[in-house]
Amino acid sequence: MTEKEPVDMVKKAALEAAASNAKSTSDQALKHIQNACLVAGTGHTLAVLASIYNFRAGDLSDFTVPRLMSFVSIHPHLWQTNCLALMVASLSLLWFMLSLYRANLRLGSIRPVFCLCLFFIGLTINLSCFTTLMGTFMDVSIQSLSDDSLTRSVMRMDAWRILNQSAGQIFLLGNGLYALAGFGLTDLLTETREISFWIRKSGYLVWSLLLLSCLMTFFSLLPQAIVTFFWTIVLFIVWTVLIYVNIDGLFQKRKQTGTTTGPAKEN
Repeated sequence: MTEKEPVDMVKKAALEAAASNAKSTSDQALKHIQNACLVAGTGHTLAVLASIYNFRAGDLSDFTVPRLMSFVSIHPHLWQTNCLALMVASLSLLWFMLSLYRANLRLGSIRPVFCLCLFFIGLTINLSCFTTLMGTFMDVSIQSLSDDSLTRSVMRMDAWRILNQSAGQIFLLGNGLYALAGFGLTDLLTETREISFWIRKSGYLVWSLLLLSCLMTFFSLLPQAIVTFFWTIVLFIVWTVLIYVNIDGLFQKRKQTGTTTGPAKEN
């Protein structure tokens, strides 16, 4: 055995250990994404179901502020539950975004950090607005039941101001920042080549629809923005399910073959 052979063996062992660690890290990142998809999909599904139930219970197809105030004052617990469900959905989206950020952290790149900061700002805005709707708007709606006509008029004006301000901040500012952050962090998902190419790219459709709802709000098309936002959430749920199933299929395939492979190379 020459003097060079032990050195080569040490180098080979070090390379194999590094490759094994990289594969293990890749599997952990995929598992985090899968868990985040489960949490985010469940959270947004509960928010959609709660919103649909309140919409039907309040007969809000012909929407007016006095009708919404009447529903909130009669069913305050339903309104609070709906707001809490929306807050939970926002927090579940945080988990999903963090998993994308953690999956392919580009060392030395500031863009992922910037996108995550945009998301945190949007999350803060939305949580603040949901809290205002859950507390202040409900309190104003209950006070509007007063027998004094002047008090009712003042409370309705105050409720309209709160609703208009909160909706504008949520749909225009908060969701706009969500969309911008989503575009940037989905770029990180596209580098996770184990996930199907079309599933990765379909994320851009989700953020495009969300950005479209923001533009509709900017041009005072709030009813259309709400409908677009609803279908954006539905599409996001479908997207998380597809990612979850794709990763689960990948793990099942690896278990059957008894091997763990790293990121596949794309031609």
